[in-house]
Amino acid sequence: MLLADHLTAEYSKLEGKVGFEFCKWYAYPDKRDNHMLDVLAGNCVAASVSGLCWNVVAAVGDVPKQRETRKAVKFSEIVKQKEGQRPQWMRDKN
Repeated sequence: MLLADHLTAEYSKLEGKVGFEFCKWYAYPDKRDNHMLDVLAGNCVAASVSGLCWNVVAAVGDVPKQRETRKAVKFSEIVKQKEGQRPQWMRDKN
């Protein structure tokens, strides 16, 4: 019951301006806690950012194509690479 209370602590209304619509979330007047709702939403974002693929194909059992891993590049290497692309008058200032 606690999780259900937290997940239903807010409701949304479709609002908008000219050419722009969005869902605005409101808390119910009895001020129910919604900490678990916030934690669940944050966990979903963290899982998505870390590479979790939200699709039906993966849920059915098919293996989705893995992302290519990129080689780590140092910032100093990027600066050196970009240095050659700058105009001559900018390179002479240093």
